[in-house]
Amino acid sequence: MKYFYMYKDKKLYFKASYEKMIKPTLIKVFKKNDIDINNHLKELGFNLKQCNICKTHSNPHMKWVLNITENEVKINSIEWGKNTGSYDKNYCYGENELCPGLKMNSNSVEFISLTLDLTKEEALKYIHKNNKSPFYKENHENEEDYKNSQSRGYDTFIDRYGEKDGESKYQMFISKLKYSLSKERYLNEFGETEGYNIWKELNKRKAITLSNLQSKYGEIDGEKRWINWKNICSKSNFEVLEKYGIEEGLRKIETKRLKKHQSMIENGKEIIPRSFKYEYMIYANLISEETQYQLLLYGTYKFGNDWKERKKKENLHIDHKLSIKCAFLSGVHYSIVGNIENLDLIDAKENMSKKDKSNISVEELIENIKNSKYGEHLYRK
Repeated sequence: MKYFYMYKDKKLYFKASYEKMIKPTLIKVFKKNDIDINNHLKELGFNLKQCNICKTHSNPHMKWVLNITENEVKINSIEWGKNTGSYDKNYCYGENELCPGLKMNSNSVEFISLTLDLTKEEALKYIHKNNKSPFYKENHENEEDYKNSQSRGYDTFIDRYGEKDGESKYQMFISKLKYSLSKERYLNEFGETEGYNIWKELNKRKAITLSNLQSKYGEIDGEKRWINWKNICSKSNFEVLEKYGIEEGLRKIETKRLKKHQSMIENGKEIIPRSFKYEYMIYANLISEETQYQLLLYGTYKFGNDWKERKKKENLHIDHKLSIKCAFLSGVHYSIVGNIENLDLIDAKENMSKKDKSNISVEELIENIKNSKYGEHLYRK
């Protein structure tokens, strides 16, 4: 069907096979005639939703309420929010190619708080509510289901899938974890040459070298750690294998490891069982993410506006008062360990000498969280 739109004193003719095609066709007509759509809508008296990040462009995803009389099309009004689906943010959606929002994580607290005019606490709630990640309590029917969803231990797989399927699924889970860190993975994803170079570079960063330790802990402290490590590892496993051969060497290495493990237990030191190493790795990673969230939300309130600069200048560390290892062995939920009430900004040397010791009990920490002055006193149970 043929329609026309009155732009000032000029009739713009176009065809649309059905009404839903009128708007997209009319947009093409505007562009063909060099008509700035946003300026024209402002001329019609409509208030456009501007991007809260770049402040220069408007949200292009709006619903036009059209009036059609005798083939003449008029824009009666525009609508936002629920009427437009998921494009209801105060954001230009790439209309401005230089908008800083294009480089931001669209699911981050910063991006959501800016584009939806929310506080950071409200933005965090919005993310949890609208994200189907199993790591969020809001996406589970009850607390027990949520706790079960977080566990990745052998017993959890058996309980969830039965003895036969649980065993195979657990082995598959472990294999995937091993593969994610393997050279094979990088070769498959990036090709032999590039994959090998990426894998080699990652392993270089993990290596215990003087330069790596100084880069991480500072020149003086890094050198001390390097010297200590050299003293501890004066007789490497490689030398043992070289001296006694593969079979006998491996037996001696394992015997030494078991003796050391038993000695640590007898001296009251808490040890992560070997069967829980991967589960502990996942747990520590969740705590790291929660810690970053909490620092983003409350870091400046607790440690001051310049805490990041002071941390770097004065060689300070973020310390978990209830240690990660202690919390893991005690079955404490990761969000409690990563809560701002469990975080402290202390001297790097003090933090290293503290190691896995805790400066606070679980009960004290939970009580502090409940009475916290930093935002809402919640931890994701």
